[in-house]
Amino acid sequence: MTAQVPRSDRIAVLDGLRALAIGLVIALHAGILPGGGFGVTIFFVLSGFLITSILLRPSTLTRHGLLRFYARRLMRLYPPLLALCVFCAAFALLVLSGHARHLLLVEVGTSLSYTTDFYLGHGRVTRDFGYIGQTWSLAIEEQFYLLWPLLLILIQRTSRNLRGQLACVFVLMLAIIVWRAHLAAEGLGAHVGLSFDTQADALLMGCALALALPSIRQPLARHPRLLDGAAAGALILILLNAVNGGADFPWRLAYPVVAVSAAVLVCRLVVPTVTSAGRLLTWVFSAPVVVFIGRISYSLYLWHPMVFAIAKRNLGLSSKSAQLLASPLLALIILGVSWASYRWIEQPCRRLNDRWLSEPTPTGRILGLRAGEAEPDGADAVPSAAGQ
Repeated sequence: MTAQVPRSDRIAVLDGLRALAIGLVIALHAGILPGGGFGVTIFFVLSGFLITSILLRPSTLTRHGLLRFYARRLMRLYPPLLALCVFCAAFALLVLSGHARHLLLVEVGTSLSYTTDFYLGHGRVTRDFGYIGQTWSLAIEEQFYLLWPLLLILIQRTSRNLRGQLACVFVLMLAIIVWRAHLAAEGLGAHVGLSFDTQADALLMGCALALALPSIRQPLARHPRLLDGAAAGALILILLNAVNGGADFPWRLAYPVVAVSAAVLVCRLVVPTVTSAGRLLTWVFSAPVVVFIGRISYSLYLWHPMVFAIAKRNLGLSSKSAQLLASPLLALIILGVSWASYRWIEQPCRRLNDRWLSEPTPTGRILGLRAGEAEPDGADAVPSAAGQ
C-alpha cells in the first residue's frame, strides 16, 4: 500500500535548483554572466519533469483530467503575469511615448497571448527585448503544456513498454538538436535561442527523466558515490557554460549539455544519498534562504527585468560602476516586489486551485518514492524561465 502524501509537501531541494536557475538568469540581465540564460534550460528540464510527473498520476490523461490540468496551469501562471502586464500597460500609457510606448504595448499583447516567442524568435538578430520580452519562455512553457499531454497519450498508445516510450522521446530530442545545429550554422541566432522548435529538447529531457525515474531510482541509490560524482560534474558544467556562454561547444551543443546536467542534478536531488558529499549538496540546495528564492522564482522572473529597465531609464545606470553601486537597492526592490506578487497573487491562486480544481492525491509510485517521502507538488512547482 502506498502512503498518501499531503498536497502541501514539496521537495525543498528542487526549490534550491530553481534558485540556481533564477540566479543565473538575473545575473545575465545584470550583465554579470554572459551564459546566465542557461538558467532557462534548467527551468525547462524541471518543467518537463514535474509536469510529466503530474500527467502520470491516475486519471489525469483523461478528458476530465486534462481539462482540470489545463485549468490549474492557467490559474497558477496567468494572474501574476496579468498583474505585470497591467502595470506595464499603465507605465506605457502614463510615462512612455512614441516608439517606446508602442513597443511596450506590443509586448503586453504578446505576453498575454503567449506568443512572444513568435514575435522575437525568428531571423538572425533578436528584436529589442524592451521591458518584458523575457516572456518568450513563458510562451514556450504554455505551448508545451498544450501539446505534451496529447503527445504523451499518443506515445503511450504507440508503445506499452518504457523502453519504447523513452525511445520516442529521445528521437524527438535528437531531431530538435539536429535542427538547432542547422539553424545555428545558418546564423539564425534569434530562432535558435527563442523558439519552441529549438528549445523543446530541454523540456523533453525532463519528460524522459519523469518516465524513467521509477525504474532507475533504486539502482541509482545503490551507487551513491557515482551519483554524487555525476552531480558534481553536472554542476561544474552548468557553471562553466554560464561563465563562458557555451563557447566551448560548437553548433549550440551547450543546450543539450546543460539539459543533461540539469537532469542529473534533479536525479541526485530526488534520490538522496548518505555520503558526506551528498549531504553537503542537499544542505546547500535546501538552505532556507535558497529555498525561499526558489519559491518566489516565478515572480522574480516576471518582475526583475522590468525593475532593471526602469532603473536604467530613470537612474542613469549606464556604466558598470553605477550599476554595481545601485545593485543592493535594486536587489531589495526586486525581492520586495516579487515577494508581494508571491504572497498576494500566487498563493491565493494556489488556494483557489486546491479548492476548485483539486488534483488526484499523489502516489509514491509515480516517482518511485518510498512511503513517507514527499513528491514535488506540480501545482506549486511549475517553474518560470527568462530570456537569454
